[in-house]
Amino acid sequence: MTINVYVVDDSAVVRQTLQHLLQGDPEIRMAGSAPNPLLAGPAIKKNRPDVLLLDIEMPGMDGLTFLRQVMETDPIPTVICSTLTTDGSKAALEELLEPRARWPWWPSRAWGSSSSSRSRAANWCRP
Repeated sequence: MTINVYVVDDSAVVRQTLQHLLQGDPEIRMAGSAPNPLLAGPAIKKNRPDVLLLDIEMPGMDGLTFLRQVMETDPIPTVICSTLTTDGSKAALEELLEPRARWPWWPSRAWGSSSSSRSRAANWCRP
């Protein structure tokens, strides 16, 4: 099973770096990238990725607002990739700990229900 990853980050350097890092794994495919949620939204609706890599501070719409919208309509496993300050990080963590932002899809909706799918997902998400 190939994991399709979509990157949303306003920094071209970050998008290119993540793409370079992910290309090293034969089981990961870059489904695309966008510099902000306004461009990412239509793209992921058209071709739903398995995982989002999401920045928090971006022009047009912040990543947490976008994440809230995604989780309400069609939840996608999301990894937050951000260089926020301590205050911003605290706000992000508080938002992610809200009950409505918890992971209603884990693991069956996103990764399948088999134990091997859960294991792969857990291994992929480890630091």
